[in-house]
Amino acid sequence: MDWIVPALGIWLLAMVLWRRIKYRGIKKMTIEELKNRLDNKEDVIVLDVRTPEEHHAQRIPGSTLIPVSMIPFEAEKKLADREKEIVVYCASGSRALSAAHTLTRMGYSRVYNLGGIGNWPYNTVSGRDS
Repeated sequence: MDWIVPALGIWLLAMVLWRRIKYRGIKKMTIEELKNRLDNKEDVIVLDVRTPEEHHAQRIPGSTLIPVSMIPFEAEKKLADREKEIVVYCASGSRALSAAHTLTRMGYSRVYNLGGIGNWPYNTVSGRDS
């Protein structure tokens, strides 16, 4: 039984390292960088990968919704230009990182992880998309 705690520690360390290796190369964009791009009307896709309910409750203005589980099925339809800059966000950053990894594997070349909307200090909108 004395081996359980060290084994769990090794397993946890392995999981942390695996996640770092898996998501290596995913670029981050700061909130300030995105805000500047939006203010300057730069051509950037802001991608919300949360659920439709979360998106309707609060979102970054102009963001496109594709729930993380639907990325493989909807990305080609909604994100036709694989060279366009895509900034991905979710609630806390975890789903955004996963979605950014999936998009990169699908051949999208300019994908950035913004993290979570909880860190977005600027205006948001709610309700159904018009």
